[in-house]
Amino acid sequence: MALRCQKDSYLQEFVSTVESCEVASEKINGSKLSGYHVILADTILFPEGGGQPDDRGSLNTIPVLKVFLKGDKGVHFTQVPIDAGTEVNIQLDWQRRFDHMQQHSAQHLISAIAETVFNFDTTSWSLGESVCKVEFNTPVITNEQINQLEELCNQYIREQRPMYPTYYELNDPAVDKIKTRGLPENIAGPLRVMTIEGIDVNLCCGTHVSNLAHLQVIKLLGTEKGKKGNTLLHFHAGKRVVNALEKSLNIERQINTLMRGSPTDYPDLIKKLQNSYKSASKNSSNLLKELVGYEAKELSSKLKESNSKYICHHRREGEIEYLLSLVQKLTCPEHIIKFITVGDDRGAGNFILCGVETDVKELAPKVLELIDGKGAVKGGRLMGKASKLSQKHKVEHAIEKYLESKDATNS
Repeated sequence: MALRCQKDSYLQEFVSTVESCEVASEKINGSKLSGYHVILADTILFPEGGGQPDDRGSLNTIPVLKVFLKGDKGVHFTQVPIDAGTEVNIQLDWQRRFDHMQQHSAQHLISAIAETVFNFDTTSWSLGESVCKVEFNTPVITNEQINQLEELCNQYIREQRPMYPTYYELNDPAVDKIKTRGLPENIAGPLRVMTIEGIDVNLCCGTHVSNLAHLQVIKLLGTEKGKKGNTLLHFHAGKRVVNALEKSLNIERQINTLMRGSPTDYPDLIKKLQNSYKSASKNSSNLLKELVGYEAKELSSKLKESNSKYICHHRREGEIEYLLSLVQKLTCPEHIIKFITVGDDRGAGNFILCGVETDVKELAPKVLELIDGKGAVKGGRLMGKASKLSQKHKVEHAIEKYLESKDATNS
C-alpha cells in the first residue's frame, strides 16, 4: 500500500487515526531517547527510503523525531504517547520536505541523462544536508561532460517536463521493463514507478516534484573519486543553488571591501598583494638574520661570563627558522645544553633542545612531559611543538637538576 505522502507529495496537512502506540527508544543525533512508536492509519510524513531522509513534522503539535517503515505502515517516533483511536492532525515540515523533493527528483534527472548520453550507470546516491552526490560506474567524468550534462538538465527543466508516479502489482509483466537495481526482499507492493515524461522511468519510493519546472535549476559542483574505480558527482538543485549563490555573493562583498575592488580587479589586486608579501618576507628574513646575530652574540657573552653549562631562551615572536638560526649562530662548546622556545608564553609554540646526544636523550622524556611536547631526538637535537610553554621554567629546573646529578656522578 502506498502512503499518502507518496500519492501526493505536496500535501502539507492531513488528518489520520492512531492505530497503535508502543513504548520504544531511538537513537537521535547520537543520543538514545526514550519515547513511543506511533503507527497511523496513513501518513504524509515520509519514512526514510530510496536514499531520501525521513520527514519531520508533528502529530497534534507533538514533534515527530523520526519516521521509518514497518511493513506498509509508517512508524512515527515521539516522546509523548498518543492513545490508539485518537484522531491526529499531521503537520509537515514543508521546507525540509520540498528540499528533499528537489534534490531527489534532480538525482533522477541527472542519472537518466548520464545513462542515455554517456552510458554511465548510477551505482548509488546520497542526499546530504549540505551537498548531494551521485556515484557513477566510470573512473572519470570530464569537465566537458559535466557542462553538457548540466545544460541538458536545465534544458529539460525549462521545458517543464511532467513527473508522476504509476503503480504496478508485483506480478505485472511491465515490471520487468522498469529500471531497478533489484527489488527489496520485504517489499509489500504495489510497486511505485516514477516517470519523467520522455526521459526516464524508474522504480522509486521517494517523494518527488510533479513537474521538472519545480526544480528551478540544477548546478553540478564537481567530482571526486568513489569506491571501486567509480566517480562521485556533487550537485545542488532548487533552493540550494540560490542559497549557495547568496553565500558566494556575501563572501564576494566581504572580499570587495577588504580588497577595495570588484571581482574584475581581483587578478591585479592579488598580484600586488603577492609582490608586497614577497617584499615583506625578504625584509623580515633580513631582519631575522640581524636579530639572530645580535641575540646569539649576547647569549654567548652571558654564557661565558656566568660559566653556565646551559642556555634557556624564549622569544614570543618567531618560527622554526628562528630556532635553527639561533642555535647555529651561538658560539659555545657542544656540551652546552641549549633549550630555545618561541610562541605564546602561556600557550603553544615551538622548541628545540640540543647538545651532546646522550644528554639530549636523557632529558627528552622529561622535557616533552613538562611542556606537553611532541618530537624525536635526532643527532643531538630534540625539536618539535609544545602545548604548554608556560611550563618552560620547569624545563630549566630539570636541566639544572640533571647537570647537578651528572656532576655528582663524575666527581
